[in-house]
Amino acid sequence: MSTSEDLSNWYFRLNGFLTTPNFILHPPNRGSQRTDADVVGIRFPFRNEFPMYKADDPKLRCSPTKPSLVIVEVKTHEIDLNQTWASPSRKNIDKIITDLRILRSEDKITEISESLYNSGQFDGEPYYWSFVFVGNVDTGKAPARYGSVPRIFWSEICNFIHQRIRTFAKMKADHSQWDSLGKALYKLAEQFADRDEFEKQVRQFCKLPATQRAAGRIDSLGG
Repeated sequence: MSTSEDLSNWYFRLNGFLTTPNFILHPPNRGSQRTDADVVGIRFPFRNEFPMYKADDPKLRCSPTKPSLVIVEVKTHEIDLNQTWASPSRKNIDKIITDLRILRSEDKITEISESLYNSGQFDGEPYYWSFVFVGNVDTGKAPARYGSVPRIFWSEICNFIHQRIRTFAKMKADHSQWDSLGKALYKLAEQFADRDEFEKQVRQFCKLPATQRAAGRIDSLGG
């Protein structure tokens, strides 16, 4: 059985990100891990798997001119951000930027970290950085200062994957190297032309809530 983090990782992969799921921040000395990021990904600006189509999700707001790096916080239910990331005193954002080894300047690392602590995003040189929140519904649990951070819902992820696979089914027919979830998603998309039924099956497969709850009501799948 696959997890919500696995499904989120496939969504970012299909959007052109090179991903590392469950990116662990280890302590400098012996001890338990500091925290982990559910998915860390980088997408290069001129990536275009299907030149004839605008196939990637615009909700991610990736930069068209520079690499986009994301730190993804995945929640099965309500969107939120763990305090291990939101608290500047813990310096975990500084740590993950340092561990990725794509910047050497301590001043630049500090500049990006402060922007991510303050707003969840950094749009400067040489990269675009952003948190991305994934979950079933947004009830305002994430700190208000992260209001501009992209929020991606499970219904949107299921719809995106369904459309991507069905649109490019012939191009992706040879997917023997995909993991078990990727193969299952392809099979389900091939089997169910109806997006709602596909979403229902994926939610069951990945242990997601059966319905989307929002604003005190229960919305139908895909609604």
